[in-house]
Amino acid sequence: MKKFLSIFLSLVMALSVCSVTFVSNAQTIAQPLKYDYTLEKIAMQRVCELVYLYEHKRPNGSSVFTAYSDYGYNSNGKGENIAQITYQGENTVDNAAAVHKAWREDNENYAGQGHRRAMLDPRYTAVGIAHIYYFDGTKYVHFWAEEFGTTVSNTNATAPNDFDTNVSLMNDNSVVVSNLTPNVTSSSVKSSINVKFEQTNARTVLGMINSFRQSNDAWYWNSDNTTKTYVNGYTEPTKTVINSVTSKGNTSTSTATLQSASKPKKPTIKSLKKGKKSFILQWKKLKDVKGYQVQYSTSKKFKKAKKVNIKKSSTTKLTVKKLRKKQKYYVRMRSYKVVNGKKVYSSWSKVKNIKTK
Repeated sequence: MKKFLSIFLSLVMALSVCSVTFVSNAQTIAQPLKYDYTLEKIAMQRVCELVYLYEHKRPNGSSVFTAYSDYGYNSNGKGENIAQITYQGENTVDNAAAVHKAWREDNENYAGQGHRRAMLDPRYTAVGIAHIYYFDGTKYVHFWAEEFGTTVSNTNATAPNDFDTNVSLMNDNSVVVSNLTPNVTSSSVKSSINVKFEQTNARTVLGMINSFRQSNDAWYWNSDNTTKTYVNGYTEPTKTVINSVTSKGNTSTSTATLQSASKPKKPTIKSLKKGKKSFILQWKKLKDVKGYQVQYSTSKKFKKAKKVNIKKSSTTKLTVKKLRKKQKYYVRMRSYKVVNGKKVYSSWSKVKNIKTK
């Protein structure tokens, strides 16, 4: 079944710049998150707002964190992950696993691991999660939100809300969700849509997050992209390869340390030429890399960007077809090498742009 998934960089408030003082030792080990039912209501509000504006901002232009205040949630630290998935057919079965895998960002570098850091941050103690979907006439559109906090405010379990509901965009660009949104101030509806909540499905992600926080994979790249921070006390052991050769009863051994995960050199774009609903990209060949990854988007910020993976390091040219006519595209690329079985990416090249014929 065809699907398209896009995620937005995690938005974090007050964790790195807040006035609260965290006890350093107490905050270095990530504990299992508690499910907070107030945060769930905030997440349910936010997924409905994403229908009208898929950003870390509310449709009326206010900060996303005003939603926390609307629902009476107070916390020194707050954070949000959002995601969108589209399917050609109705499908809710593998949504949770797909979006959690995307948020993990296992193969990204520091700049691309904002969602991962939000899920692993040991200062967070609570989370609420929501999932909706609707049919837009051609495909099924799913929205997800994770809302994090440093305060556990409400653990009184409620039955999961798996129901159809009406979502209205008001004249003041606020969004009202039937039987959910508090303090409604506008009575004039600009537009409305029916959506389906899937909270039973959404709540399964809590177990995925907590398993992740407690596993040996609970790490993220530091800004140097060569060292990692582990959030569960795990220390990566020194890795060696032992080669043993036996001949006539005698055994000899040799030890080789595995290759370090230093970043490869970033590629340089030589030219970007326009074609009929296409563009042609050329770059300088790099040594000591395994391949390249090209990313292009109609957005300067590479929202909903598409990626092309190039597995041969000798390749220096790529033609991308089936694009929009007379559309401006932004293009960048990076190289990668394989270290200890995992891809290590370079920094992105300088961004180029081109308008198709």
